[in-house]
Amino acid sequence: RKHVLEDLQPYICTFESCTQRNELFMSRQDWYYHEIQNHRREWVCNLKSCENRVFRSRSSFHTHLCEMHNELAFISNYCEVPALSEQKCPLCSALLSPAILKNHLADHLSHIALFTLPMPDPDASDRHEDSLSNHSMNQNLSRS
Repeated sequence: RKHVLEDLQPYICTFESCTQRNELFMSRQDWYYHEIQNHRREWVCNLKSCENRVFRSRSSFHTHLCEMHNELAFISNYCEVPALSEQKCPLCSALLSPAILKNHLADHLSHIALFTLPMPDPDASDRHEDSLSNHSMNQNLSRS
């Protein structure tokens, strides 16, 4: 199965606005590294008065810094971290921790990719068995 998935390259970025939306990633690790580094990010205000308040976008964090901490907006780049809070699966809307989301979403992508493979024709095996049976019967008749 691993070999088939490597050939199919089922892992694509799940963010619509991504500039690499059509890129196929060779492995789960490559794909998820891309998503963590480029999309699944949070900004944490770790100033004492905010108690590690989490922001889902750079702009909302920047607005918070400007409104609540005046001149501290320049620190926004230092407060960005990989997302640690629960996130919604873009395919089934399940709310999952980042640790579970990686494999959950990768499984969705793998299953979707496997649907692209042709399904075996169940009648083909019946025809093959019939052919073998007829061939065997013909051989027995020709021997008698």
